[in-house]
Amino acid sequence: MTKFTIYTIETAPNGSKEILDGAIKRNGFISNLYGKMAESPVTLKAYI
Repeated sequence: MTKFTIYTIETAPNGSKEILDGAIKRNGFISNLYGKMAESPVTLKAYI
């Protein structure tokens, strides 16, 4: 089974950091789904 990294604001790729920061401001935390999608900033942006 493939293991996915759950990114935080500190470990996320540069393109995802701003998007995750917005999620923190809206929700107060980064959900695991967003943390996993942060691998691809394009995917994360499209989802949010």
